[in-house]
Amino acid sequence: MRCLGNKEANMKGMMKWVLALAFLPVLACENEQIVIDLAFESGEITGRDASRWVCGGGWFIATETDTFTVQQIPDEEIAMMLTQDQLGVERPIKVWVAIDHAPTSSCATNFSDHVKELSAIQLRED
Repeated sequence: MRCLGNKEANMKGMMKWVLALAFLPVLACENEQIVIDLAFESGEITGRDASRWVCGGGWFIATETDTFTVQQIPDEEIAMMLTQDQLGVERPIKVWVAIDHAPTSSCATNFSDHVKELSAIQLRED
């Protein structure tokens, strides 16, 4: 029985090394930044959507081809501009928008003609 006990101990020790070696490539990988190529289009934030239906609220954005509502602005600086009544902020606010074509909210999925989600938004300087 003594040999069997040593064999089990050796197997446990060997399993620890196998697991350590299996995870070594994961730990050794470089952290690469994933760059997603977004399709930006020119737009303007034209005002607040004050409608009271379940998917209402947010902001109207007009592009060359469409006018829609977004419920969240994914850029903190622009969101702050919209929530604070700042003097000197011209309306409409000129932006570059990238529409998310795989939305996660039920409003953007079910009412895609009116409500969109943005992947990104940036201020535009003309």
